[in-house]
Amino acid sequence: MSHNNIEKIPPVLFLKSQKLIEIDFSFNKIARIDDWSFIGESNLEKLNLSHNLITELSANNFNSLMNVKYLDLSHNKIKEIDEMAFRQLLKLEYLSISHNSLTQIKPRNFLTLTKLAALDLSYNQIKEFEEDMLPLAQDQLNFTIDHNPVHKPDGYTFLKSSDIDINKFHRESRFISTSSNILEHA
Repeated sequence: MSHNNIEKIPPVLFLKSQKLIEIDFSFNKIARIDDWSFIGESNLEKLNLSHNLITELSANNFNSLMNVKYLDLSHNKIKEIDEMAFRQLLKLEYLSISHNSLTQIKPRNFLTLTKLAALDLSYNQIKEFEEDMLPLAQDQLNFTIDHNPVHKPDGYTFLKSSDIDINKFHRESRFISTSSNILEHA
């Protein structure tokens, strides 16, 4: 379904297609994901919504996607993510929200993503981080936040002080990339 002119994913479109493992809606004109658009997709493991016009993610967009391991939301126009948007994605391992218009990450956006191995937030407009923005399992996380106007990182890994211990984060995580930012301290 990629490289088309799809503007909307109707709710219950996939209600009787429980055997799908991968759906690719990339390179379309989808501006909004309706709540319950993916109901019935209990076996879905990979969802690609990149290169669309999506502007926000609500709390119920991905409710029935409990087995999704890969979610690509890159190259959209996402400005807002509800704190609970990813709460049902307990098996998610890869999440890309790069090349969007995010200016902030809310404290609980990624909290339930304990299996997350890769998080890409590069090429947004993120300036600061909330203290607990990263998932609990951050010791195995490959985290990329390149090309954001970050002045100084906040939180456990990013403390709200001028004494930021990026080296501690490097020791406790597999990878972090913060290139092309406006970091004031390291």
